[in-house]
Amino acid sequence: MIPALAFALAASAGLSDGFDTSEISILGAARIVPLLPRSVAGITGIPPGLLVLLALFGIILRCAIRDRAKEKHETELAQA
Repeated sequence: MIPALAFALAASAGLSDGFDTSEISILGAARIVPLLPRSVAGITGIPPGLLVLLALFGIILRCAIRDRAKEKHETELAQA
């Protein structure tokens, strides 16, 4: 349930500000990974869900930092 909220927030931010090239791929992977069977993790030894969730976290963190910098820049311009 929580990854669905993160997915929705990242998609909303991307639709309003535009997507980077890697964001679309990671959002697509985050949507598909729950459909993959657990046997993928058994074969590769790496759980794909964890990797995709970490990448999704990175996207959300980057969007938050970018929004904060944009907001700070706008306040500095308004004060000048």
